[in-house]
Amino acid sequence: MPTGSTEWALLLFLYLRGGYTSRREAAAELGLGEGRARRLLELFSARGLVETVRSGSRVTEAGRREVEEFLERNGFLAAAALRCSGLKGGGEYWCAAFHARGVEVWGEAVELRDCAVRAGAVGALVIVAGAERLHLPPGREILEDYLPGLAGEMKKIFDLRGGDLVLVPFAERLGGAVRGFLGMLGCLSRTL
Repeated sequence: MPTGSTEWALLLFLYLRGGYTSRREAAAELGLGEGRARRLLELFSARGLVETVRSGSRVTEAGRREVEEFLERNGFLAAAALRCSGLKGGGEYWCAAFHARGVEVWGEAVELRDCAVRAGAVGALVIVAGAERLHLPPGREILEDYLPGLAGEMKKIFDLRGGDLVLVPFAERLGGAVRGFLGMLGCLSRTL
């Protein structure tokens, strides 16, 4: 089992990425040295969490279960990576979306976004599902009014119910979004 945020960042990145990823690319995405990435991948391989072949590394079924158990221990039901547009500055970013149920964050939304940025994301959305629409705390703006495409994707990807939470850190690279989520998670655990 990974023990530190760097280890979780790498495993979570590979999980969200899906296919094989080169060590060089994973290191660059997460701001790691290649030597550190190689040692972590060797450690994960020895534990059966990743498999490495000439073309790169990917999460095994055991690694998938490890990530899903980590998410579940932290109150999250599912995670997905997707390309998002129309966010900060109108650019296109990598979004890492994480779905939770039974977590109340209305009063902490601004702090959570700040935590994502401090950890390496460009920005983050904190989304709370209403009965029919998706809201952006703390002002209760309607996500469908600002980003209808993203709202549609969230509803398609996740089984959202009223009160559910979706954290969506975003960055130029998926690794920055993953680091943003881990920053949000650290701040969220302090507020619960």
